[in-house]
Amino acid sequence: MSQHDSESEVTCTLTEEQEAKGREEIRARLVEHYLGSEDHESGVVVRFDGTDTSLEALAEFTASELQCCSFAAYEITVSPPSRKLA
Repeated sequence: MSQHDSESEVTCTLTEEQEAKGREEIRARLVEHYLGSEDHESGVVVRFDGTDTSLEALAEFTASELQCCSFAAYEITVSPPSRKLA
C-alpha cells in the first residue's frame, strides 16, 4: 500500500517479545488506575482515573502504539476529576 491509500495495513511492527514486554510495562503502570471499558461502534472506550500518573502513562502508551501500530486511531479525553460530596 502506498502512503496515499485510504486504509493503512493492519500490522504491528513489534516482535512477540517486544509486545509482551510493553504490555507488562503498561499494565504495571495503569492497572491501579483502570476504571472500566465500553465497546462502541467506532471502537473501545477505556476509562482511567485521570491522575497525573495515569495521564502520563497513557500519553507514553499512545506514543509508542503509534510507532508500531500506525493503523489504529487513538484519542485521549480528559474530564474534570469527580468530587465526592461531604
